[in-house]
Amino acid sequence: MCLPLTGCLDVAQELWVYGDGSGRMNIVIGLHEQLMQGQVRDDSTCDSFFEEKSLMEKREGVESAEYKSYKEGGVFYCAADIKLSDFKQLKTLQDESLKGSSIDAYRDSFLREFSLNYVDDGSGYFRQHISNHAGDASKQNLQAHAEQLANTIMGRLMTGRYWTVTLHTPGLLEANGTVSEDNTTVSWRVPLYDLLIDEQYAFDMQATFEVNVPWYKKIWNWMI
Repeated sequence: MCLPLTGCLDVAQELWVYGDGSGRMNIVIGLHEQLMQGQVRDDSTCDSFFEEKSLMEKREGVESAEYKSYKEGGVFYCAADIKLSDFKQLKTLQDESLKGSSIDAYRDSFLREFSLNYVDDGSGYFRQHISNHAGDASKQNLQAHAEQLANTIMGRLMTGRYWTVTLHTPGLLEANGTVSEDNTTVSWRVPLYDLLIDEQYAFDMQATFEVNVPWYKKIWNWMI
């Protein structure tokens, strides 16, 4: 199976921060049959992306974990939907729960920072910084692969593929992405083709938001 972010897939992250301080994360990986050269076979394809469900459910703070796979329009999708008791644990989930899986490659090569926590005034803060910062050898391999793709139908298919991030909150205070009319959702889209071939490419996502957690949870958060 080709490595993530070489044109074979789309990545969609969707994060929820609820007013009570709990959180949820949904990750959807789209594998394109025309780019996978017949390597998408059945539901087991998704096994290489997400930690085993029984192990995920045992992680601290995880209230539920749902996995599913489905196919639409020549694209095979792998999805994980995880709910947590504390939205701050989404950071740990990003850092640890997918470690050793195929999706880990995109984080190591392109995700420079992921922050989701409280700030001093009690509001919430989100930051995700993405850049092309692979090692020299990796850059050379990626550049050669991208140039090859650009001259084929795969290159044209890769154009228009995105790494999409969506954050839902009780209320946004400030954000540098596309904000919904009701001011509760912000989204960002990173063109995978640009991220792959441009060694200087960087994309910074930031948002601050309201979190109306119960008073006893606020005291606990300030103590830790």
